[in-house]
Amino acid sequence: MSWIFGFSGNLSEQKKLSLSSLYPEPLIKVDEPRLFIAAGGPAFTCNFSVEKKWIVLGVGIETDASGPRFMLKNEWDQKISKNNFREPQGHYLIIKWDSEKINFYSDFIGLRTIYFFKDKTGIYFSSNLESITSVMAKVEIDFKEFGSRWMTFNQFSNKSFIYDAERLPPASTAEIKSDVLKIQTENWLPDINESDPGNLFGIIEKFLSVEIPDTLKISFGLSGGLDSRFLLSFLLRDRNKKINIHSFGYNDDPDLQIAKRISDELVLKCSFIKPPAMDSGQFLDKAADYAAAVQMIEPLTSYMKLSVMENRYFENKFLIDGALGEFARRQFLNRLLIKGKNALLNKKYAEVIKYLMVPKPGIFKDDIEEMMYDSSVEQIKKIYESFPDPGEIGPENFADLLVVKFRIPNYFGPEQNRLDNILPGFTVFAQKSTISASLGIPVLQRKNNQLFYNAIHKNYPSLEKFPLVKNANIYPYGMKSLTAYAYTGLKRKFGKSSWEATLFNFFKTHEKVIKEIITREEVREYKPYDEESVMRIINDFYSGRTKNTSDLNWLLTFEMFRKKLNIIAS
Repeated sequence: MSWIFGFSGNLSEQKKLSLSSLYPEPLIKVDEPRLFIAAGGPAFTCNFSVEKKWIVLGVGIETDASGPRFMLKNEWDQKISKNNFREPQGHYLIIKWDSEKINFYSDFIGLRTIYFFKDKTGIYFSSNLESITSVMAKVEIDFKEFGSRWMTFNQFSNKSFIYDAERLPPASTAEIKSDVLKIQTENWLPDINESDPGNLFGIIEKFLSVEIPDTLKISFGLSGGLDSRFLLSFLLRDRNKKINIHSFGYNDDPDLQIAKRISDELVLKCSFIKPPAMDSGQFLDKAADYAAAVQMIEPLTSYMKLSVMENRYFENKFLIDGALGEFARRQFLNRLLIKGKNALLNKKYAEVIKYLMVPKPGIFKDDIEEMMYDSSVEQIKKIYESFPDPGEIGPENFADLLVVKFRIPNYFGPEQNRLDNILPGFTVFAQKSTISASLGIPVLQRKNNQLFYNAIHKNYPSLEKFPLVKNANIYPYGMKSLTAYAYTGLKRKFGKSSWEATLFNFFKTHEKVIKEIITREEVREYKPYDEESVMRIINDFYSGRTKNTSDLNWLLTFEMFRKKLNIIAS
């Protein structure tokens, strides 16, 4: 990530020396009597002015009459001098200081954040949670905040899940002055003004032509998914447009297979990147870093594919990400809307949570499980108090607002934080203008993928002959949402995907080292664990009583995440 680490308070020379071990080589270092700051990462995702005392982490996109462009130092300087902290789009965190105080500003969407911790000497702050936990004498999980992160699609609050650490939410400002931290949060919600497909498509087309420095080249990620196909149709309307296309995965990965078919038959220049081969020790070390960085949003085995982002191909590239297209095709939280619509409209919070839960292993004691569930229900209740009534805005828009306010910062945010340390880029559908334009289109027009199918047919109909991929399963092009869901669900139930086979082989191959990581002694020492349940997961898999890798995958992820952040029992 482009990163920042700092301290405001009593700064002795010994203190400065101890802080220097907590961050990598910086691009900027500020050393004042009561303030120390170090920041770094790739230059394009870490802008700063020592003279004018500001730092920006992330990517800003200026949108004016001339079209979208990637913001550089001089444009950030103009915005910050006028206190226009949230005018740009993109994703970013702004830090500004003077002799009396230091201020922090998150953007509306909240893909970038920062953490704070106060002890008797002063206040630490960092964009990296691991840096914060490294200065804490005792690191404990707040299971009331962590519960929804573990039990559902994502955490349904924007608070820190580590006791005594505070987190800057989206659309928020923090100030440190006289060793006191104050955080103010704006209850920002996207405008849902009447829109139409033409308006949305115009915004998207402009973002796809974003102006970037000459030293960078745009690269678009091609997969077998519908969102990727939709954006590709706009890029291919003008075959003279210079753009790089990449795809990654193993040879038997359906997304890679479909991307190759598209590339071959349409004669596209596409770079296909395979994940690097790593021995068990090297992989697990890096996977542990990944688990800590993304904060349990994905199992650590996801790093097997995502490690390709460290490939030399991505040097001097600017990434255009097609994630979150579900806004424009009304795809988010469909299980809740189909099975739990009545509960959603009638504020039956416990039932709403039931339709947001995802399968996770029961590795914690009953009282912890109960606490996590009850607190998740309470989080949903609090959301209703700050959101418009679902009966007024419609249950579908209510569900989409849940995604804007909590899924983007909690699920996509940690990964964006990680990617900003590799290359600059932005997610087209995670912008204020794109979200508002999507939600302003009547729900009936957005449902069943028809909006995207119509655009592809108009832009580049040759793309219609290739099947699509959902959750590592191939399905025919043109299927409606529910049909595709049922079709791929049946394929998962009665077949075994290549990815599942890869995971099975991974856990079998690494049996020795995994058993060294998760020992009965360490499990017993961490009091929130249900010792027998944890050991049963390990023993059932390695004795051959089950071939299901999911429980072991999440258990290993949590244990490595716990150790990486020095989390102890309460």
